[in-house]
Amino acid sequence: MTYTANSSIAVDCNRNFAGQSIVIGSNNYLAVRSLPSAMGLSFGYTSGGYCVGPPNGAVNSIDRFPFNNAGTAISTGTLTTARVATAGSSSYTHGYNAGGRNPTGGYCTAIDKFSFAAACTNATNVGNLGFGSYQAASAYSATTSYTLGGFRAPPIGIHGCIDKFPFSIDSSSVSIACLVTGKYGGTGHSSNFAGFISGGRLPLTMTNIVERFSFSNETSVSAVGCLQIAKSQGAGITSSTHGYNAGGRDNSGSPVIFYSSIEKFPFSSVFSCTTVGNLVTATNSSAGISSYLEGFKAAGRCSAGSPPFIKTIEKFPFATDAGSICVGCLAAARDRISGMQV
Repeated sequence: MTYTANSSIAVDCNRNFAGQSIVIGSNNYLAVRSLPSAMGLSFGYTSGGYCVGPPNGAVNSIDRFPFNNAGTAISTGTLTTARVATAGSSSYTHGYNAGGRNPTGGYCTAIDKFSFAAACTNATNVGNLGFGSYQAASAYSATTSYTLGGFRAPPIGIHGCIDKFPFSIDSSSVSIACLVTGKYGGTGHSSNFAGFISGGRLPLTMTNIVERFSFSNETSVSAVGCLQIAKSQGAGITSSTHGYNAGGRDNSGSPVIFYSSIEKFPFSSVFSCTTVGNLVTATNSSAGISSYLEGFKAAGRCSAGSPPFIKTIEKFPFATDAGSICVGCLAAARDRISGMQV
């Protein structure tokens, strides 16, 4: 897909814009302005997750769909090992999966990466987290991926560590800071200048707090706002100006509550979130994926059905506040799945 500005190519399908600045204008035209790195031009990707057969259990598949015609996603490769609830991130050239849990329930430390350049490519292991972590959130700049919080093997359990690893070289992570409050199942968002985590699971309840840290001052973390609903495992999506938390659940009591609301918050200020619409299906543990025009939510666990997983791909616009529509599907229904984009 190629975008144009004033009838000239501003961004082409090979991401030749990388490091430059653009903003979406009328009729999908682009003009110069700063953009976060966590937005794609052409394709959305999903990886890993838990599927109810066949195959049954954790899977290692990497799937891809085009933003302009989602249809049915196709398999493009595999992770080095099957796992669920990894922290997914994207550089301009590669997708990354960090941590998660394997089919036997073990906590993974592996950092995998796969190339966006080829239609079919398998992931390679490029490093390790300092410890195995499950349901960590992810935020990332143009140069660095951050894993935020998560759940470590007992007796440690919930933690608030922030780890980072670089995109420029294959490397293991280093721990750099701590969240204000340790949590797992939080939702990650990335602006051009800062990383955010919204919601998540505490030891006994959910949280609605949104925390922020600057990419230029990584050790300074602060609470800057609140979701309207305390929840965990929402899909994290990024526009040029806002973070979106779509869906999620509250499993601190019985029955478990599944949410369909799409909340957004501005990157520029301390805030309270606003609800802009609803998903077609209330889900949690979905993949959040961002193009320059729209947010995508893929698969997840829903409040009805047996088994309670779905495979649909939904999207909603950034230009106006609106709910989502179904535009495609993955090859198989699954949850605890990670999303990337290019």
